[in-house]
Amino acid sequence: MQGIRTTNGLMRQDGRGLIGKLSWQGYAAFTIQEYRTIAGRFCDGIEKRGLGIGDLDAATTERLRHSVLSGVTGSTRSYAKFCARRFIEHLIEAGAASRAPAQRKKSTPLERLRAEYENYLRKQRGLAESTIYHCTRFLERFLTFRFGDKLGDLNAITPDYIVAFICHLKAGSHPRRQKALPSHLRSLFKFLFWSGKTKRDLAQSLPHVATASDNLPRYLKLEDIQRLIESVRTGDAIGRRNYAMLLLMARLGLRAPEVIAIQLGDIDWRAGEILIRGKGKLHDRMPLPADVGEAIVDYIRNGRGGFFRVRAERAPRFLEPVVRLFASLSTESVSTFLNQCQVFGTDNY
Repeated sequence: MQGIRTTNGLMRQDGRGLIGKLSWQGYAAFTIQEYRTIAGRFCDGIEKRGLGIGDLDAATTERLRHSVLSGVTGSTRSYAKFCARRFIEHLIEAGAASRAPAQRKKSTPLERLRAEYENYLRKQRGLAESTIYHCTRFLERFLTFRFGDKLGDLNAITPDYIVAFICHLKAGSHPRRQKALPSHLRSLFKFLFWSGKTKRDLAQSLPHVATASDNLPRYLKLEDIQRLIESVRTGDAIGRRNYAMLLLMARLGLRAPEVIAIQLGDIDWRAGEILIRGKGKLHDRMPLPADVGEAIVDYIRNGRGGFFRVRAERAPRFLEPVVRLFASLSTESVSTFLNQCQVFGTDNY
């Protein structure tokens, strides 16, 4: 149907669709797949109901949203709702769906605080949307823990309440899932102090929270680093990939997400420099050591076929072919690989 082709085209044609925008903005493959799944379910629902573009009014879109989310359960449902909301907003902005008439609903103090916090994280901190989502979730959870349904006096928050909240979450059935808890709370209290909503910086009162990574060594000796690098050096594509990644981390001190974000166009071979995409959307140029450059070239020339996936809208990512090999190569997978090397020794790698 024309309506179906037009709706799908909003995602694909000329890179202007939602999926194209997310790819161009450098979203992780796993995140893009989540949006692609939600968008596909919407399009399936449109096709099943025989709807055209003019039929996507607010009520119909809401029924579609409810139908799409009905098949999502467990811990992924909250993020699926977020993806569905963004996809619907995309359809509305593209003129494929209509927005519900604005209702004059007075926002609550908590809603206004959340909106201000989101703006701070997005404009002042330059954080990714997925990180903003988790930060605001912790805002809601902590303030509900402290005040209940209604927002109270923020200056009434004390270090004792912060410790009690951390203990409450750490005592749950999945304490390891709370490993980002200190950083999210620290970000919240810095915002409250920065915006003048609290008289003191409660971020300074956050205690150290032990995690599984506390059992790992804080650093490796030079000979251990060299053993680790050499242990992954094999003649196949995976070995060449791992060798290049570890060299980048060891020689330049890069974090896993910074390595994954490297694109072919980021390397200036003549100048011997490489562009690093760090936190907060900050970009820095660093010298490219000769051995690191040689490892990258070796992977490009002798690694897995089709190493660079050409895209019209942006330069190919350094590690994208691994996505096809393992379904996804994320920051977590690289970090897990490094942790396993340190925990179990390098002999197995």
